[in-house]
Amino acid sequence: MSPNLSADDLVWRGQMQRSITSLDALEHHLNLSEAERAGIRHAMSQGFPMAITPYYLSLCDRDDTSCPVRQQCVPVLQEQQDAAGDMRDP
Repeated sequence: MSPNLSADDLVWRGQMQRSITSLDALEHHLNLSEAERAGIRHAMSQGFPMAITPYYLSLCDRDDTSCPVRQQCVPVLQEQQDAAGDMRDP
C-alpha cells in the first residue's frame, strides 16, 4: 500500500471502480420498471452518466420502485418533464 493511501482510501476507490454504470449491469441487480429503463436511456443519451456504488446499490430494494434510496440513484423519465418554477439551468 502506498504510504499516502489509507485502508479507507482503498475501500472507497474499490467501490468507485466497481460502480454500476450501464443499464445492462443495473438490470442484473434490480427489477427495473419501464419508466426506470426509459429514464436511464434518456439520461445517458443526454450525457448524464450513471454510477452507483455496490454498497449504495445494496441499500436499494430489488423489487420496490418506490424505495427511497432507489429513487435517489435510478432516474425515471418523469424527471425530464419541466414543472412550474423549474430553472433552465439550476
